[in-house]
Amino acid sequence: MPRSFAAILRLCRRLTRGRGLIFLTGVAMTLAMVVLYALRPGWLQFQELKLYDVTMRRELTSVQSGLPVIVDLDEKSLTTYGQWPWPRFRIALLLARIKAAGALAVGFDIVFAEPDRTSPETMRRMFREELKLNVSFDGLPNALGDYDSVLAGVLHDAPCILGYYLEFEAKPSPDFPAPQPCALPGLRLSTLASPGSRPLPDWLPQATGAVCPLPRLLSNASGAGFFNTIPDPDNIVRRSPMILAQGGTVLPSLSLATTMLALGVKSAVARVGEGGVESLTLPLPGGEKRTIPLDGQGRVLVNYRGPGGTFARVSAADVLTGAVAPDALSGKIVFVGASAAGLRDLRATPLD
Repeated sequence: MPRSFAAILRLCRRLTRGRGLIFLTGVAMTLAMVVLYALRPGWLQFQELKLYDVTMRRELTSVQSGLPVIVDLDEKSLTTYGQWPWPRFRIALLLARIKAAGALAVGFDIVFAEPDRTSPETMRRMFREELKLNVSFDGLPNALGDYDSVLAGVLHDAPCILGYYLEFEAKPSPDFPAPQPCALPGLRLSTLASPGSRPLPDWLPQATGAVCPLPRLLSNASGAGFFNTIPDPDNIVRRSPMILAQGGTVLPSLSLATTMLALGVKSAVARVGEGGVESLTLPLPGGEKRTIPLDGQGRVLVNYRGPGGTFARVSAADVLTGAVAPDALSGKIVFVGASAAGLRDLRATPLD
């Protein structure tokens, strides 16, 4: 037997005694952990996500900035003003009231993808084409003939971000109209990339299409942002995409675009490393900076403040009737969304 082989055998015998056995056990366990980390089996991911939920509940903080307010299309609103969708002149009136109350910015968690069919001009055309009747509306000002034009006029003078929905599959979702080509405003940003890293859009999920606002509304708004959510494999939303891509264009989320508008931020700075997108920095007008840490795909890990209903809500009906307290919307970032049964878009979170 060669001396070298005999020496190896003697070493193995020593290692299997006492501390040597502990050492080999540690090596085996380390190798097993490395293999599990590399393979990432489904059961391990599930346990990791549930452990995160437990930590989130344990470390929950209710500290809020006081800036976000939700103007809610709730049951009271639908009971008072009728079923959804509302005529666009009422949306225009709602937006005008929010602006007059002193809101910093308004984000619509709604997509106005189709023309308003309740507009007098649209109804006149439908009567003429389908019923062969010539109908006139006596006493109606010309400015109110097209409700979409009314809303476009209010959007032109209001700090407002419109919402849209990005499609990532070739087959359109049954919940939304088929995506149409549209010129969505991209996020103004500069990129700080490490040597050898890929371009920023290459790291982001690529949209195949979008359900966009009407062009005349989009052209008069201050901007637009997507309201897509991308849940984890167990269908719970723990991360929220801040930026997504369509072709070579980087698009902002509704929350990001509305916040930038409210804070007067004109552009952002993205840091890209070898593992993807690392952060997004917002330079504030006063010289301060706010950095949002992102995962490699442009998502932020949401620091939830509580379950549904944690943030202040104001009924859209109260805004329209003027029953809202004077300071309820002043200096706030307002998101217009729906909680009424049949309208709300429910998502599961670690807390709710």
